[in-house]
Order: sequence, then structure tokens, then C-alpha cells
Amino acid sequence: MKAKFIPSVIAVFFTNMILSFLQHAVILHGDYLKLPGVMRSDDDSAHFMGYMMLGQFLLSAAFAWMYQNGKEDKPWLGQGLRFGLAAALLSTIPHHLIYHAVAQFPFDLLVKQVVIDLPVMLAMGLVVARINK
Repeated sequence: MKAKFIPSVIAVFFTNMILSFLQHAVILHGDYLKLPGVMRSDDDSAHFMGYMMLGQFLLSAAFAWMYQNGKEDKPWLGQGLRFGLAAALLSTIPHHLIYHAVAQFPFDLLVKQVVIDLPVMLAMGLVVARINK
């Protein structure tokens, strides 16, 4: 394990949690309220916050680990953006497409999620790249 692994995980975790909160609890909250049979209520979701935190932690740890093991001796800014884009293409964008295919998520919600998730992943890429420059 590399020296900057733990700080990378922590920084990516907090970046992801803050931006995801803004995305889902603020920006898309109204869209989610229109899907009561699909999305949990605010009260119900509070009981599952531990799963959310664990999922975000695992994502952050894998994100930091993959970046550290794949980074090159190139400027950190470009590497961070490239890594964030690759991570979005590997995870969040396909997941939203799959959710739209197997569940009744409206297409406009899919588009909003992808449009917002891409900058979130780019920001996470920049954070991990900056720490590991």
C-alpha cells in the first residue's frame, strides 16, 4: 500500500459524499419523489445510510487504489481528468443505462444523472490525482 493511499481514500470519499448529496438530495430530489414505487422515502432511506456509506467507501478505496497503480509520470491534471472520465465510463454511466433498461427510471432522469455524475467523477479524479502528484 502506498503512503498516500489512506489520504486519497478519505479525500475521494468526502468529495464523493458531498457532491453525491448535492446531486441526489438536492438537485434530483424532486425527480426521485415522482418515483415512490422505485425510490425509498426520505425516512426509509435513513435506515439504509450504513449501506450507502459502505458503498461510497468501497468506491473510494477502489478509486484510489486503481489510480495509484495506473498513474504515469505525466501532469496530474490531465491524468486526473482522464481517470475520472474512464471511471465514469466504467461505472456510473453504464449503471444508469442498465437501471433505465431494467427498471422504470424515466429517460430524462437518466440524462440528468449522467450529466451530473460525469463532473462528480471528474472531480474525484482531480482530487486523487492532486494528492498523488
